Amino acid sequence: MGLRTTGTPSRSGARLVAVGAVALALLAVGCDSDDGPTPSPSASASSASPTPSVTTSPASPTPTATSDIPEAARKKTDAGAEAFARYFFEQVNAAWMAPNPDLIARLSDRGCKSCDALAKTATDLQKNGQRYREIPIDIVSVSTAKDSPSGQQYVDASLVQNESNVIDGAGKIVLNDPREEFKRTVALSWTGDQWTVFDVG
Repeated sequence: MGLRTTGTPSRSGARLVAVGAVALALLAVGCDSDDGPTPSPSASASSASPTPSVTTSPASPTPTATSDIPEAARKKTDAGAEAFARYFFEQVNAAWMAPNPDLIARLSDRGCKSCDALAKTATDLQKNGQRYREIPIDIVSVSTAKDSPSGQQYVDASLVQNESNVIDGAGKIVLNDPREEFKRTVALSWTGDQWTVFDVG
């Protein structure tokens, strides 16, 4: 799974070029920080099928796009960091389903390259009049790492890229993500009165 990048519109209309979607976005080079998390080895990118092979689960809730960070994620504690990391991935889902890159940018440090890659996916979807129809990422678990540097907090996340479809404005499926499990480390810093993401590796 990997970052989707937009290609130029084809004769059959605007489309996304698959190089995998969720994971490559999350594998993008992190911020230039000596003590930031090291990106995990790249997951294999897979070509997406243009035909649907899964039905939407009615039990999956639609992510909420909101500027209100949950109370639990506003605390400078291990539990607060975990809640913020969970909220960040929920907003990535919302950003790709809306699409709206601002939902990611407002939670990210300005120098976070991996965050920029996630936001770019939303920007590309927006530009091409496309969006994710199903929730792209499920959060299985989050837990604070024990070896975080002073002033920072690392959160280990177990995630699932759902089998999900990207659709155009007419509802036509233009790309399909396969299901895949993966792990990432979210690096947080406390900025002002809230957590911000400075790397996803």
